[in-house]
Amino acid sequence: MRYFLLIFIVISSLTSINAKAETETTCVRNASGEIIVTAQSNVVTDTDGNLGDACQEIPDIYRLQFYKVGLCTADPFTSAQTDFSSCSFFMNSATATTLDITMPASSSLPITSLPAIGTYGYMVLLISNALQLQHSEVFSASVTGKEGTAGKFCATNSAVTSYSETKTSGVLGNPVTPDLNDLTTLGMTCGSSAPTPAFTTEYMDNFGESGFSANTSASINLTGGAMKGRLMQVDNTTTATSADNSERLAVVFTFTTPQTVTSESQYDLNFKIQDSVAISLSYSGSTIFSTKSGANPFQIYMGISN
Repeated sequence: MRYFLLIFIVISSLTSINAKAETETTCVRNASGEIIVTAQSNVVTDTDGNLGDACQEIPDIYRLQFYKVGLCTADPFTSAQTDFSSCSFFMNSATATTLDITMPASSSLPITSLPAIGTYGYMVLLISNALQLQHSEVFSASVTGKEGTAGKFCATNSAVTSYSETKTSGVLGNPVTPDLNDLTTLGMTCGSSAPTPAFTTEYMDNFGESGFSANTSASINLTGGAMKGRLMQVDNTTTATSADNSERLAVVFTFTTPQTVTSESQYDLNFKIQDSVAISLSYSGSTIFSTKSGANPFQIYMGISN
C-alpha cells in the first residue's frame, strides 16, 4: 500500500461561542501552566492583553476524514456543481479514511494511486465537514462542565455542535447548541482530576454571513497559491443547499505556478490549522462554565518536487 506523507503544522487560533470579545493568541497561564480564569464578562486574557471568553490552544488531536485527494487541470468549482472530471487522484473513495493529527508529528495518509504524469493548476480535497478534536485543559479555578461536574481539570466529551448553530441533523450526530440552562449540552467535562477526553465534533456547515452559503466568499491567499471551499452533500457530488444537508467540505487550492508531475515526483501536503481549537467559556454569578471546544477549518499547501 502506498502512503502519502502529510506534514501537519498546527497553529493555535480562535473561534468562540457567544463571545463578549475575541482573544487573538493563547491565554495567559500561571506558573503552574493553568489558564487563568475569572468569573466576569471577560473570563480570560490572552498573551497580547486582549480580554475575552475563549482561548486559542493547540488541540491534543485533530481528526479529519478524507474521501478525495487529487490534482486537477481545471478548477473543480467553475460551475455551481463541483466537477472532478479533470482530476487525477491519490485517493477517491465513497468511504472515508480517518487521519488523526498531533502536534508536531507528521502523519501518513494511505493512498490507492498516483496522479497521471502531466501539469496541474489545482489540488482538490474532499473531506467530511464534521471536524473533530480531542483536548484536555487545566484552569486556575474551578470550572463547571457537562451535567454540572466541576473542577480545575476539563476535557472534551462527545458533544456535537455546528458552526452556524442552525444544523439540526448530521451523519456523525445531531448538533446541539450549548445552553447554560441545560448542562447536558456543554462540550467539556470537568472534575477535580483529569477526565478522559473524547472526540468532540463541530460541523462546518455554513460560509454565509447572513443566510446560507455553500461557498467561501473569497479565496484565501497562501504560500504558493490560494484556497477556497465549498460545502457538499453526502453523495460527494451535489453542492449543499442548506446547513442541514451539508456533510462534506471540498477544498480547492489554486497553484500560483502550475505544478508538473513526473514518475519521480514526491509530494508534501502541509496543513496549517488556524482556529484549530477554541475553548469557549462563560459565567453566571460566581460560576465559570466551559461550554465547548470548537473546531475550525485549515489552510493547505502541496509541495511537489521532482
